[in-house]
Amino acid sequence: SGSGRSQLLNFKIACRLCSMQGMFLGYPDLLLNCARVTAKLSLFDPFRTQINSRSAYIKSIVGVVLEEADGCSKLMEGISKGGSQSPSDGIDDLVDTNDDDDDSSKGSDWPSWHTWPLLSRVCFTLGNLTTTNDSNRKLIGLECKILKPLVLLLQACTGSLTQLRENSLLQTTKLTSENNQKQGRSKNDKDGSESDFKQISNSNGDDDGDEDADDAAEVELRDATVKLLRLLANLSIDDTVGSTLACKNQTISILLELLLCASDTKDQEELLLNVIAACTNITYYACQYLCEVADVSDPHNKIPQLEKSTIKKLEKNLLALSLHLSHCLFHENEEIVLETARVLGNLTRRKQVLDSLVSNRTDEALTLLLGHTNIEIVTAVTGALVNMSADVDSRRSLLDQDCCMNLLTSFANILRKISFKDIALSTLICQVLHNLLAPADRSNSNRTEYDDDDGEVGADFDEDSVIDAPPVLLESLLELLECAEELKQSEDDMYGSFERVAKCVTKLLQDRS
Repeated sequence: SGSGRSQLLNFKIACRLCSMQGMFLGYPDLLLNCARVTAKLSLFDPFRTQINSRSAYIKSIVGVVLEEADGCSKLMEGISKGGSQSPSDGIDDLVDTNDDDDDSSKGSDWPSWHTWPLLSRVCFTLGNLTTTNDSNRKLIGLECKILKPLVLLLQACTGSLTQLRENSLLQTTKLTSENNQKQGRSKNDKDGSESDFKQISNSNGDDDGDEDADDAAEVELRDATVKLLRLLANLSIDDTVGSTLACKNQTISILLELLLCASDTKDQEELLLNVIAACTNITYYACQYLCEVADVSDPHNKIPQLEKSTIKKLEKNLLALSLHLSHCLFHENEEIVLETARVLGNLTRRKQVLDSLVSNRTDEALTLLLGHTNIEIVTAVTGALVNMSADVDSRRSLLDQDCCMNLLTSFANILRKISFKDIALSTLICQVLHNLLAPADRSNSNRTEYDDDDGEVGADFDEDSVIDAPPVLLESLLELLECAEELKQSEDDMYGSFERVAKCVTKLLQDRS
């Protein structure tokens, strides 16, 4: 109730609970209860404000994650010393850390019974504290040095989920084989089949308790993974954190493996959504990094140059990510479709990804999604099409007669529907149209300036761009242009930006009509 919440605020219970988490690291029952209550309080802004008042409160919560990561690290070291390759290879260089504790006894019993439920509650709280607060992102991601531990824990979750997935597939195969054998026997011996069924039923009944416990543990593991992913996504909104994570192959590899785990069954929609949401932020910086690091001719380029093998592997991981994500474009969950379109908008900045998406006809899928009722999905899809239309080979595919007609018709319908309700989307549509209609060497997704020469058909005019646009498209643009001229206050405002590119597009359409 409101009065009860006021009393909690007056006594600064959230702050006290944060401090207690640092005190009760050796008492899992007390620690878990503190984490549960703190997680619930962190949903409310007044309690978050109190926690944000001192960095010590946040550092106390982060300490719980670091403690669990330490146990995980010791376990990984034990695996490595046993002769297996350490799953933490490649994580150490994410951030500089000072590991003074040489106690190798930790981690022998990791994960404990409280590990996943505790991480779930603690990361939920940290996720709430970093949703909109950039100072907390810097504090938690950089000052508290949580990136390496966070990725390490995610890797442990990924390994466990992958093992569960493989076990489930083996169990399904085994049951299918047993059912086939029983069906074969039933043709010859009905009584024998019934006897077998009774025996199997009794055996399964004895194991019901163990199965329930296993199911509960799997749910806790999956929930902890979701909360870790959400925290990672929130932290990576910060430029420094995002860039640090994105240029490491380890991060992309984990997200790719989690994507495979989450794509198998419908009951893992929450995991799938959070994996893709994390991909949205990470791939933005990964593609940006690859674009900058590739420009070695720029004398002002101070981006650290990675080894060619590392860059090649990063490109390969991003390509694999795009292939698996393209299957999520028509998911029943609209949030998953939206995040998928956003990730593809980032990945289509890479030539290899563009070629792959065209070869598996993802460009046609994106065109179909322009008819979606969710305007955010339409905007994200149009952003990806801006990049595709600026690439020579992808542009050629979009100019295919059937695909192009569907594309132009959809754009005409969208412009009629939204008008200036979403000026950003209208401008994106004009950028795609310009890239498709203009001579190939004048279309460019990175352009911010458009002039009248863009509308002139010169000797270098690409005959492939002569397309039969529906008349309603030109009519819509002319009407919007007239309104934009009245509404703009300067050449640089949103209406002025729309006017510049829309003028070029209308001229191109008029010249080709």
